[in-house]
Amino acid sequence: MTGPEEDAIIGQRFVTPDLNRSEVAAALKTIEDKFRLDWLTDNSAYHPIRDLWSRADFIALQELFSLGNSIQLIEAVDASWIADAIKQAKSFERNNRAGYIFEIMAIAAMMRGGATVTPADPNTEAYDCDTALASGDIARISLKNFGESTRETEFKKNARSIAKHVRSITEKKNPRWFGVFAECSTYPSDRDWAELKESITASRLYGEMVTKGNWSILFTLPPVPAVELATSFYSF
Repeated sequence: MTGPEEDAIIGQRFVTPDLNRSEVAAALKTIEDKFRLDWLTDNSAYHPIRDLWSRADFIALQELFSLGNSIQLIEAVDASWIADAIKQAKSFERNNRAGYIFEIMAIAAMMRGGATVTPADPNTEAYDCDTALASGDIARISLKNFGESTRETEFKKNARSIAKHVRSITEKKNPRWFGVFAECSTYPSDRDWAELKESITASRLYGEMVTKGNWSILFTLPPVPAVELATSFYSF
């Protein structure tokens, strides 16, 4: 790749001095070729790789470089596996997408560490790759991404919606304090969240206990000392 070609694919992205510009350009070209430019620049639906591609900051560039370089390393060992993994990584289903991106990054990290890694055939359920050990043995490794689950993400989204609803009551009625403690006997469904919202009104009295569907709801007195409304601590 020539200098002008490197400049063209890097564009306005900020390349930090610790990175080799030619290697960065090659990694970006790999992503462009494998994911396809029309897909990367399609803004009709959110995808984290599309988001990274659209950004010019050095954090996005570092992540793109790591991903592109990881694809290069694995393709040299198993081109069919990486082709399938990229197809799955383009998914808009969060768990599937996150799992395959994690596998790409983890397998490449082991390869950078000097391990001889052979990815398992696609659709292998028991393990994700074979790794040759110094002893001559083969370790069969199952890679798992223990990030935030879909259920946790959904719970937090709905909890933020309830917090917004409570704040709207305080803005309209301007009470000195409006506290809500809610406990659900099961993982809340969409109907449960709707029932919780319907139950939280400005007419509620301090100390009032309400049961609505699967919810037990207590409208609380001001704590001592006073604290801000929080949605960062949840029970599941």
